[in-house]
Amino acid sequence: TVSAGSGLLVEITSAQIPEIKVDPKAYTEIKKINADTKTDKEKHTDLILKTLLDHTTINISSIITDYEVKNNNKSTTQATDEWKLNLIISQISTEQKLTPTESEIKDIISQNPKLAQNPSLVIYLLTQQKVINYLLSIL
Repeated sequence: TVSAGSGLLVEITSAQIPEIKVDPKAYTEIKKINADTKTDKEKHTDLILKTLLDHTTINISSIITDYEVKNNNKSTTQATDEWKLNLIISQISTEQKLTPTESEIKDIISQNPKLAQNPSLVIYLLTQQKVINYLLSIL
């Protein structure tokens, strides 16, 4: 809480990026999922993401979940899971150096010029796809 000279009281609340702990068992489970040749890629992806959620410890701040529930009509569980997945994907992309190249970004923008207005979205989506492809390749 900060008090301004004019008698105004301003309160600032923020959340920090939490520590992300992926249990090594998650990768063992992902190998098993990928070894199943009877399941299609979409089902593998869903199972892998669920495995990551189940085997990762992250404490998402109530500031974030409350905002998502209030402003985006999400349940607390949905908001928490979405934030957890985004943070897990971000961590894996950093650890595995899975970042989009400038040419990949330009290729996507050339296919859809409206995306030039939001290059951060392009980077985000490409990063997600790279991480998912990486996870699908773990054998």
